Amino acid sequence: MHYNIGAWTKRNYLSAHTVYCVLLLTSLASSDDFDVSIQDRGSLGLKLDSHLKVTGFQRGPAGKILPAEDSGWVRIGDKLIGVNERSIERLDLGTAARSISQADHPKILRFRAPEG
Repeated sequence: MHYNIGAWTKRNYLSAHTVYCVLLLTSLASSDDFDVSIQDRGSLGLKLDSHLKVTGFQRGPAGKILPAEDSGWVRIGDKLIGVNERSIERLDLGTAARSISQADHPKILRFRAPEG
């Protein structure tokens, strides 16, 4: 399941009923996994460690918040596990970065939140 989280968090396009349904479907799909759709063609703004865990966010020119952070969903400690429905969990950082940059748009990034 995927949807444009950026549109939901930045604009109130969805009704309260729709938001509830999206959250319910997300929790049924997997309790710790979530997808973020990135429309922008520039930098995602993610800082990842060798295990593909988010360690921080980069900023664009003039301190602009970039798409991953701007989504409002990605947090430090989340692990990037897939791109466009392709698992990247077992890839090294360099290969994962190439997979991300070569992925078609919109890029659907799947993350796993830390347990707890």
